[in-house]
Amino acid sequence: MPKELAAPSDIPFIRSMQDAVKDNINHGHSYHSEDALLNDLKELSQSVCYAQEKGYTSVEAIENEYMDQLSSLQKSYHDLANAQDSIDLINEKIHFVGVYRSTADVYKQYRALPAKAKKAFRNKHYKALNAHDQAYRFLSTNGHTDKLPSVQALKTYKKEQVIPARDKYRENYDAARTEIRKISKVRENIYPQGIFS
Repeated sequence: MPKELAAPSDIPFIRSMQDAVKDNINHGHSYHSEDALLNDLKELSQSVCYAQEKGYTSVEAIENEYMDQLSSLQKSYHDLANAQDSIDLINEKIHFVGVYRSTADVYKQYRALPAKAKKAFRNKHYKALNAHDQAYRFLSTNGHTDKLPSVQALKTYKKEQVIPARDKYRENYDAARTEIRKISKVRENIYPQGIFS
């Protein structure tokens, strides 16, 4: 038996986890394999170590920490999603600036034509004109009504500010997810009937 489980803890809820394991072993709880038994013991041992390392002294402390970690996970996920949305928006802006510029000459020709010649010209160049209109609508809707944004400025902003922020939010999210998994495992092991389900 792992040493973390062999020595009785002075923390009641940890002691109840230890006792539950010992009772299951002493009463001949059957496993499909020795590996399954070792896996359960390993998980419970890790939960005991984690609870002792963090200094949890009650079930209430575990529950409070779980709620705090859940809130942290939700916030970091929200921050990460917002940062990724910002990157996606910048990428779309860069794309539509390119579309706008590449179709600008066709659009100028269209605008310069007399009204009676516009229909035939539009029929011939409808893809370019539609793409130009779409690019204009997108850029106008996203804060560029007067002039085109600088592609270089957008790329620099993305590289120097938004991507580093996204990467930091991802680190925070990964750390919060790891913590929530650990404390969730402790919560699962608090109640004896949930230990070997």
